[in-house]
Amino acid sequence: MEQIQISISPAQLSKIKRGLPIQIKHGSMGNGDVVVSLHPENAKKMASAFKRGKGLRMQMNEDKVRASGLLGSLKKIGKKIEKG
Repeated sequence: MEQIQISISPAQLSKIKRGLPIQIKHGSMGNGDVVVSLHPENAKKMASAFKRGKGLRMQMNEDKVRASGLLGSLKKIGKKIEKG
């Protein structure tokens, strides 16, 4: 698994929770407050999209979310959003 830092909006967080695909913009890759662990195949796709200056659409199931540690980040960010 490769660790990659991305920026995710609140709307994307809710889509991840529901198991829907999200679109990650080129500018969101490599910076942000969320670090995810991706399968080498998905990391290769993201690196290719980044090199071309393009975004990427990806879907994370519940197992991938748990494996990446994103679930804890979702809770932290959700609390920040609720506080304003």
